[in-house]
Formats: sequence, C-alpha cells, structure tokens
Amino acid sequence: MYGFRDFAREKEILKYPIESLKAIQHLSYGLNTQIGIINRLIFRICEVSADDYAKMSESERNCLFFLLQATGSSSATLLHLSVQPGTHTRDCFSIARSIIELCINTCFLVASSTSDDALAHAKQKMVRLNARAFAMQSGLTDARKLAKMQINSRDEDVQSLLERFSRRNGSEITWNEKRIEERIDVIRERFGSADANLLEVSYAGIYGLASEMIHGSVFSGMYFLMPQEKGQCLYTHIADNHMLTLIMVVNAITALTSSLNSISKDQEIEDMINCVVEWMRRIPTFNNDTNITKELKDSALDEN
Repeated sequence: MYGFRDFAREKEILKYPIESLKAIQHLSYGLNTQIGIINRLIFRICEVSADDYAKMSESERNCLFFLLQATGSSSATLLHLSVQPGTHTRDCFSIARSIIELCINTCFLVASSTSDDALAHAKQKMVRLNARAFAMQSGLTDARKLAKMQINSRDEDVQSLLERFSRRNGSEITWNEKRIEERIDVIRERFGSADANLLEVSYAGIYGLASEMIHGSVFSGMYFLMPQEKGQCLYTHIADNHMLTLIMVVNAITALTSSLNSISKDQEIEDMINCVVEWMRRIPTFNNDTNITKELKDSALDEN
C-alpha cells in the first residue's frame, strides 16, 4: 500500500547502534559494487576475443563462468539479508563461508590450471547424484550405503570418470585433495601475497563460526542470543557479527576480482576495485565494545 510505514521494523532498527548501521550500509554498498565487477568479469571472460582471457582453455572459461555466477548470486543473497541486522545474521555466516570458498577455489583453479579436473569431477558428480536419487526412490535410505554405493555406467567415458574419483570402498574423491591453506599457498605463488593474505584473513575470520552454523551445534543456536562480553548489548553483538560477515566477504571478493583482473587488465574494473577499497577505509569507527577490532579491518585492507 502506497505510503505504508512499517513502524514495528523502524522501532526495531533504532535498537541497533547507529555507527553499526552506518558501517553495514557502507559495506553493503561495497558488496553491491563488487557484484557489478563480477558481472563485468563474466562478460569479459566469456567473450573469447577479450585480450588475454582468449588464451584460456574452454574448460577454464567454463569453470570461471560457473564459479563467478555462483559467487555473484550468493553475494546478492547476502546483500538482501543486510538491509538490517537481526536473527537472520546467523544464516549470513554459512552464505559468507560459501562465497569465500568460491573465491579461493576460483583463484586456485586458475593458478593451478586444474579446470579439466574440476569439470571431470563435476560430470561424474551429476551421475552419482542421479543414481543416488533413483536408489532413494527405490527405498535405499541408509546414508552410509548411499555414500559408498557402487555406480556403473554404460558410457565408457563416464565409467572411467566414476572410477577415477572413487576409492576402493566406493566413496567419492574430491576434485582436488589440497587443503584450503595449501590452495592459498598456490594462489600466493601465482597472484602474490596481497590477494592471498586477504583470502587467508577472510577464511580464518569466518570458518569457525560458519562451521558451527552449518553443523547445527547447540553453540550455533546460543551464540546469537548471548553476547560474549559481559554487559554488551545483544543488538550490538548481532550488528558486530553482521559486520564481520560483510567485511570478510568484501575482502575475499576484492582478492578474487583483483587476481582475475591481473590476467587481462581492464581499467574500469581496476577503478571499481580501488573504489571499493577506498570506500571500506571510510567505514565509521566501530564501537568500543565490538568483538571486531578496528585493527583487523585495517590489517586486512593494508594487505591490498
């Protein structure tokens, strides 16, 4: 209805520290800009005539399309949830972790030239999922048996991929066995310390809490209802954690876009990346009782 005001929502917003709300607004602006950068990168990478991107293999460009599209989509979801903080901030952690790992895997895939392996794994994964779905419809509901179910295909190429990514007991092998820390080391060798350090900080800052949320521990339910510091306001606690998810995601996407743009320089993308970094530096000083220190924010930005 035209002119309708949600007074209950407005009253709720007023409970959050004004500086926290300003910071979230600044971070949301940065993330929105980065979604635009990702869209431009997708266009340039998929356009075969685009300078050095044309030197990439078709499998590499395909992988980048899938990963960048997923990064942009999840970033848009996080942006939607950042209109204001609240109990939904809990869900932002799992989304933030997904975005950060997408950024790491995208950079790693380019740095290690493993796009063929990634696509091969994805192809056999589709076959596995379809086979398991059929087995469940047929009455097999034991998760352990489903995970180690022997799958055969009449297609020799598909069967070869299934065998390639299977252990002797039938369980699946991932497309790359390197741990996240090892992948970041590969990224550091290819794209330099600045971008690798941003990814490292982002992953370390979000991984622990996000794992609790994803695995559904009691702590994950308790954390957002019980401030960690004595006397801290619950609304400040929630807002600070919302800032944490946005800071880490913006840092990770900064590293991602900077790394990919270094392959084939686009001045407009470069200017947009620098704009986001500068905008981040203008974030209002956090509250004194925040769990997110100003030093963490500064150190992450200084790496870039």
